[in-house]
Amino acid sequence: MVGLPRLQIVRIYILLGVDFLISKESNVTLQPSILSRLVAGAPNTIDANVMVNFDSRLSLGATYRNSDSYAGILQMPITKEIRVGLAYETSRGNEITVAGNSFEMLLSYQF
Repeated sequence: MVGLPRLQIVRIYILLGVDFLISKESNVTLQPSILSRLVAGAPNTIDANVMVNFDSRLSLGATYRNSDSYAGILQMPITKEIRVGLAYETSRGNEITVAGNSFEMLLSYQF
C-alpha cells in the first residue's frame, strides 16, 4: 500500500487587528494590527501596524518590522470594495539599505 505524501507547512501568517472609533462626528477610526510571519528557512518577523481612517475616504498609517524597517502608508478607496495605496519603506538594518529603500503600490479587495 502506497502512503500519502507527507505535507510540509512552509508558511504560517497570523494577523490580528481591531478598529477603534475615535470620533463619531467625523468618523475617524484607529486600526492597530499585528502580523506575524513564520516562513521555513527565513527569520520569523512581526509587523506592528497602525492606520488612521478618515471617514473611509483616506487612511494614513505606519508600520514597524522587528528587523528594524519602517514604512509610511497612504490608502484611498476607488470603489466600496477596492482600495489603492502607496507605501515607502526604509530600514536601519542591512536588509533594505543594501538595495535601497522601497516604494510599494498596494491593492486590496474587501469581501
